[in-house]
Amino acid sequence: MYAKNPPAYITSGNALELHIKDFQAIRTIMLLHALTGNVDVKGGEFIPGEKIPLVDIELKGHNGDVFKGISTDRYPPYLGSEEDGNGKCASRDYPHTQPYPIKALIVVGRNPIVTGPNSSHQRKAYKKLNLMVAVDLFMTETAKMGDILLPAASFLEGDNLKVGDRIYMIPKIIAPQGDAWPEWKFWFELAKKMGYTNEFPWATPDEAIDEHLSSINVTASYPRKNFIGGKYKEKVVCKKHEEFGFQTPSGKVEFYSQTLADASYDPLPTYIKHI
Repeated sequence: MYAKNPPAYITSGNALELHIKDFQAIRTIMLLHALTGNVDVKGGEFIPGEKIPLVDIELKGHNGDVFKGISTDRYPPYLGSEEDGNGKCASRDYPHTQPYPIKALIVVGRNPIVTGPNSSHQRKAYKKLNLMVAVDLFMTETAKMGDILLPAASFLEGDNLKVGDRIYMIPKIIAPQGDAWPEWKFWFELAKKMGYTNEFPWATPDEAIDEHLSSINVTASYPRKNFIGGKYKEKVVCKKHEEFGFQTPSGKVEFYSQTLADASYDPLPTYIKHI
């Protein structure tokens, strides 16, 4: 039915990536897109194009050092393409990460013991830390393991810039309650106490937003005055692969992945029954 009714689209639905054997399952769906000609076509699996890059204001944007991923040697195909992969995999390696053992951890608004991979590994890893700090609205399972729990402000208590197909801001509705701080204030103040004034030179979040959006000539005042924000999307062009190929070693859709084979993983999406 899917193949005979183009254009067609398959969505993985409710967090397929949180299930066992998720990687090959999602890969199978992606290959079905290609097999049926539904890749980068209107009504099919559209591949976003390039946008004008925003200014990188993360720590790496002000630091000349480039660090190798914590668990890159253990999961090379994954961590070579996934920016936040280290956070998902690193707990397996606490406190043996190289070249610097991880001794402290700050968890902000997350509950990795519940949402992360392998809860037993997470718990064992956290017990080996010298210091663990949780910043949250709730006493989550992860927060219970923390040495310090700091009260976080909710999304209603601070401005939140959102960048997707549109750039807009969810405005602050009420002042932070009690001792709670917005997340930006927590990181700004901690960085300054640690001496990272060059990496965090902004006095207010608006100054940081202004720099972040400067490449597209937008300032924080624009989303504040325009509730629906403005467009930040590339011109819609389909079948871009016909000119540029795909972001794979061969430039083609790889049903057989030599990258996976070289890392001792199954190069083809093969069904394995979970017992």
